Amino acid sequence: MARDNASKYSNGGKPEGGCCPSKVQGMIQKPTWFTASKLRSFNAKRHLMLIARNVPIVAAAFMALLGLVSFIMPELMLARFARLDGQISERIWLMWGFGAAIWSVALALVADSYVIGKRFRVELAVCGLLLLCLIFFTMQMSGWWIDDAGITFAYSRTFAEGFGVTFRPGEPPTEGYSSSLWMVILAFFGWLGFDIPNVAKYLGIFFGSITLVTVCHIVWNQTRSLICLALSGVSTSTAPFVIWVSSGQEHALQGLLLTLVVFVVAGEVKRWRATTAILLSLLVLTRPEAPIIVITTYAC
Repeated sequence: MARDNASKYSNGGKPEGGCCPSKVQGMIQKPTWFTASKLRSFNAKRHLMLIARNVPIVAAAFMALLGLVSFIMPELMLARFARLDGQISERIWLMWGFGAAIWSVALALVADSYVIGKRFRVELAVCGLLLLCLIFFTMQMSGWWIDDAGITFAYSRTFAEGFGVTFRPGEPPTEGYSSSLWMVILAFFGWLGFDIPNVAKYLGIFFGSITLVTVCHIVWNQTRSLICLALSGVSTSTAPFVIWVSSGQEHALQGLLLTLVVFVVAGEVKRWRATTAILLSLLVLTRPEAPIIVITTYAC
């Protein structure tokens, strides 16, 4: 055994093959796969991952600051970004609604990034901010009714006063309104002594708020994502929805009935067939094109 070891190093202390032990040790200590370029690539990926992880937080902080400015200095925001006719002081509700909407998105970004939504029920806060946004937007339009709503108001008033379904007292019965159910609802409140245009305004806001809450519930149950919840609510609170909710016509009721149909069909109610039939029947009395929606619902 000792003779074999001596023969290995008889050639000047080097093993056979001419390879020095120090070189072998160096090859073991410095693997060929761990190069400087790969080390730089690894560090770059780490930095990119850290940046990507912090982007939602930075965006949320910027949105929160923008929302705060919208509440504290709405005149500054309107003068800088909005090009609207009239006095800036008359459009404060508009900027407050914008601030509430952007706060809801900022809160959703932070909660989704730190996975705190399930622990603290942040979805309730997000939905509350979205509801506040809708109310602020509708307050901006509190003194506006669309002209066509006056036709339904006239029929509701004559019906509540006992002159029948006519446009003016003493005229023969006609059907010049677009929604039988909406006309009867307004006539009922007029019979109780309430002002019909104001009732139409407040009922529209009420039905629109229930629609928004129902949409938030559906989206949260289907996705469990706060950012999806916030974006869905913000899209619901955009100009078309807000305008028609505040118009005095039946569109807020129509939107609520359609949303409830989706809510029921999505599996939220066990006896969904009977409930869907009732909702669709009310929808037919609300809008003349509703039979098409009924056929499509049951065909699917």
